[in-house]
Amino acid sequence: MTHDARLLTMLRKRAADYVSGAELAERLDVSRTTVWNHVEALRHEGYVIEACTHRGYRFISAPDRMLPDEISRDLRTKWLGHTLWCYRETASTNDVALARAAEGAPEGAVVLAEAQRRGRGRFHRKWFSPPETSLLASVILRPELHPSLVSQLVIVAAVAVAETLRSQHKLDAHIKWPNDVHVGGKKIAGILAELSAEAEQINRAVIGIGLNVNITPSQLPKTLRANATSVRIELGHAVSRIELLRALLEHLERSYEQWRRDGFARVKARWAELSASLGRRVEVVSGKAKCTGLVADLDDDGALVLRLDSGPIRKIASGDMTVVG
Repeated sequence: MTHDARLLTMLRKRAADYVSGAELAERLDVSRTTVWNHVEALRHEGYVIEACTHRGYRFISAPDRMLPDEISRDLRTKWLGHTLWCYRETASTNDVALARAAEGAPEGAVVLAEAQRRGRGRFHRKWFSPPETSLLASVILRPELHPSLVSQLVIVAAVAVAETLRSQHKLDAHIKWPNDVHVGGKKIAGILAELSAEAEQINRAVIGIGLNVNITPSQLPKTLRANATSVRIELGHAVSRIELLRALLEHLERSYEQWRRDGFARVKARWAELSASLGRRVEVVSGKAKCTGLVADLDDDGALVLRLDSGPIRKIASGDMTVVG
């Protein structure tokens, strides 16, 4: 544990009172000047720490920012998120995670950013996220899985996101195939899976999750306001991104372990319960092709099973879906 983390722990334990600089210095085995420097460094990160002559220091509050010590403090996962890389800004958390994974990063390592310059969704569409308003996370996984079944991991993550929003903030979250989570018919989260694989085996996979948390209505571009939302917009007030992240990592670990232990069937069943389209008539556009039909099922490879209006069953591996009935 770093000196900053130890200092925070000591101040938090005695948050109702001041802790003298002399006591902190003795317990950290540093000078009082060094204690002051650590306090200033923590203030620079956004912590509010009160200093009073002859009394010492008192912890007031922590920032709602992606800081490893804050995330780890009350994280209750067994392995997911125990290695964290947090950035003020990066081009893309998925790009960083793929590079870290290639260097040997362990399964369960997570890359987080407050802002992305080139955040993306499927088909390299730009992902909108004002700084310090969203959860922008990429998780490194090393599943024993054929590359053709990578969509199963997207479903695992989508179930975790929807369940987190439901349990943490009572939002009526549903999954829109293939990789979005919606609340009230509007997109609140997107998931992007990228991987490195050989012919028969995934070497490493990265699951990128973008979740709109504290974005306000005025921050959304006019082009997105009809189709996008955030936790803050739905609840009418800001929430702790740190607490939401911890809950998401816990749900994701549980969903991933269940999938790894029991196979896809149980995750698929939960997807069916959370689906925004199962049993409904939809239009799917895939490339230049377009078809309309009833969503009948989800195949084991993550493809949508559609009963076309013309009668036959068709499996659709990817595309943009719109509910039309």
